[in-house]
Amino acid sequence: MELKGIIIFKLSNIDSNSEAILPYLYVGNAQYVKIYLVDDNPFENNMLKAYDSKNVIIEGDYDEYKTFIIETIKEDIVQEPKEELDKEKEIELCEDK
Repeated sequence: MELKGIIIFKLSNIDSNSEAILPYLYVGNAQYVKIYLVDDNPFENNMLKAYDSKNVIIEGDYDEYKTFIIETIKEDIVQEPKEELDKEKEIELCEDK
């Protein structure tokens, strides 16, 4: 299965013992997909950090926990969705105040 979007890191599981900054794929329309790259450290996600805020094309499949397990990843040169993500971040910042 192939997905396209922007890799972002955001705070998840707020106010719990598992609170962490985790990687997601922003696919548009305010929808985020939790992602994991095969062979990456799930607590550090160092291999995915190289793609932070970049448009990517990923291939893989969902596991039983609805996390998309990435088998291959490549940067996508298309830039249009980033504008929508920037607007989404502005909305989130306004709502947090």
